[in-house]
Amino acid sequence: MIRTCLGLLGVALAGCLVPAEPPRLSDVFEVCALEMAKLREVRAGMTEAEVTRLMGPPSLRIFNGERYEHEPRPQKRETRRLSNGWEVVILYYRVRVVHHDSLCTLDETQAVVFVNGKVDSLMPGDAVAAFLSRL
Repeated sequence: MIRTCLGLLGVALAGCLVPAEPPRLSDVFEVCALEMAKLREVRAGMTEAEVTRLMGPPSLRIFNGERYEHEPRPQKRETRRLSNGWEVVILYYRVRVVHHDSLCTLDETQAVVFVNGKVDSLMPGDAVAAFLSRL
């Protein structure tokens, strides 16, 4: 009994000391489905910390046909300071596959746009430049 408890304690402690592996997914389409499901929960007014907590780990592991590779999350982060003093932060998450080239381009992303630290809007990644030009 004591040996079993010590063994379980060792396993529990080992789990605390070793960083967790990112989840393994079979392909990029699973990543897209996961991101879309989580993005549906993002609401106006949320902070960047709340959104990143909701979206989950900073990377996922996906199988590319030969080996697992890390898929960054978000794909890209941009910060802009507008002429009116507003700070705009944009997080880009992969939500579709348009070009089957293993690269993630803006037209394959959904952008979460933060204005002065709060979610302002969600939009296709390739629409951000036009949005920023109107601010």
